[in-house]
Amino acid sequence: MAGNAANSPPLAALATASYGAILGSVFPVMTVMTIADVSGGLSVPIDSAALVNTMQNVGSVVGILAAPAFAAGIGRGRTMALAGGGFVLASVACACAPSLPWMLVARFAHGAFGGVLPLMFMLLVMTSLKPGSGRFEGMALFATSTSLFFGIAALLGGFLVDQLGWRSLFWVQAIAALPYTIAALSVLRTERGDPLAFRKADWADHALLSVGIGAILFALSEGERHFWSEAWWVPGLILGGAICVSFAVAGMARAARPLLMLSVFRRPTFSLAIVLSLVFRSRLALRDLHRAAVSRAAPEPAAGGVRETADGHAALDGARARRGVSRR
Repeated sequence: MAGNAANSPPLAALATASYGAILGSVFPVMTVMTIADVSGGLSVPIDSAALVNTMQNVGSVVGILAAPAFAAGIGRGRTMALAGGGFVLASVACACAPSLPWMLVARFAHGAFGGVLPLMFMLLVMTSLKPGSGRFEGMALFATSTSLFFGIAALLGGFLVDQLGWRSLFWVQAIAALPYTIAALSVLRTERGDPLAFRKADWADHALLSVGIGAILFALSEGERHFWSEAWWVPGLILGGAICVSFAVAGMARAARPLLMLSVFRRPTFSLAIVLSLVFRSRLALRDLHRAAVSRAAPEPAAGGVRETADGHAALDGARARRGVSRR
């Protein structure tokens, strides 16, 4: 009986992690959909406000790459609690942001902690459930929790902005993440992790990889708004990021305790998941760019249309007046 209990999957931890995966998947999309309202609330142009989403994506890269080392070093339950608590505090910082620079720093932390939430669910599924004994069902639940609720993101974001203002977008995230953090503190409490493995992790290559991927992601997100090669720093960031990633990969191949096992990329299912994730994030980025372009272009044609209509009515009234005078 004791052996069965020890080998049984941690259902409470899996349920908590699935809730976190929903939070970490829906809320970033909700902010993307309502970036124009954030722009107006901070009194900055839409191009500048788009950095709010870019910094969240860059932060998520840092958090996702570091999460496995934290899970091995301090335990999966503590890593979940740390991510949840950080997400709450970062959400509060975003809600209280008085200016764009404050918001950018807060959103970087928001992305770093928020990106860990879905990852921890997948990590629990892969480490707690065995193939043929719940892993397939766990992966299906992961896919459901990170995709099924996207449809409510726009509806929820629009409702919050209309009824409570743009800051409520982040207050709601802080409130919603509190139950996750409390529940995470009570699961997997006997799992202590290996502090030695945490201290000896390949943090140097992690920093290099995070900088490289973050630079490339920043350039890809902002390049469209700066006409790619016309801004020297866009190709510069892409080139510099590629160099950093190359050195990081070479370092991880030689490291005794690499932060990321490169052999995992040889698995077709894992590689396909990465490709699909990149496609989805690219679609979100393109949607954000389209919304920004529409927001910039809409006032001018609208104003021009009003002026043209007014001029047309004035000309018609003048012609009618002249016709009336000639008849007299």
